[in-house]
Amino acid sequence: MGKISNSINNNKGFTLVEVLLLIVVLILVGGLGYLGYKQVNKKSSTSTSTTTATTTKTTTPATTPTPNQNIVKIPELGIQITVPDSIKDLTYKAENMDGVEYTSFSTTTVTNLDAACSATNGAIGRLSKTSGQYSSIGTNGESGSLVKQFSTFYILFSSPQSTCSMDDNIQSQVTQDLAVLRSSLPSIAQLQ
Repeated sequence: MGKISNSINNNKGFTLVEVLLLIVVLILVGGLGYLGYKQVNKKSSTSTSTTTATTTKTTTPATTPTPNQNIVKIPELGIQITVPDSIKDLTYKAENMDGVEYTSFSTTTVTNLDAACSATNGAIGRLSKTSGQYSSIGTNGESGSLVKQFSTFYILFSSPQSTCSMDDNIQSQVTQDLAVLRSSLPSIAQLQ
C-alpha cells in the first residue's frame, strides 16, 4: 500500500493582505469622520450679523422669571418675553413695513448650524406689532394669531412659512426652538 498523505491545513489568523486591507479601511473611515467633524466645526465658528437679544435674570413686578428663565427685551416692539434657558440665545431682526413693526426670530444655535436659518429669515417665527385694537376680520392685511392685546397696540405671532434647511437634524432643532418660543408667548409683557 502507498503512503496516505494526511496534510492538515492549519492556517490560523489573518493573512498579510487582509491586515493591510483592514488598516486601509480604518484609515479611510477615520479620515472621512475627521473631515465631517472639521466641516461641522467650521459652520459653528462662522458669525452672523443679526442682533442678539439681551437677556437678563432680573426680576420685575410684571414677570418674575424662575432660575431657568430669562427676560428678552425687544424695545422695537415695546415688549419683553420670558424664555427658558433652552432658547436664551434668541436672536431677532426688527424691521418696519408699512407702519407695522416686525421682529423675526432665530437662535444662535440654529444659525450656527445653518446660516440660512438666521433671524433675517425668521427661522423660528415672527412677531408683529400693530397699533389699535385687534379685529379677527383682519382689516389690516396682517397674518398670524393674536398673542396679546395691550391698551394701544396688539402683538401677532406667525410661524415660519417655509423650512430654512433641508438637513433633518437642523430642521429638528428649528422645530424644537419654535415649540419653546410658542410656549413662551403668554409671558409677553409691555416694557416699562
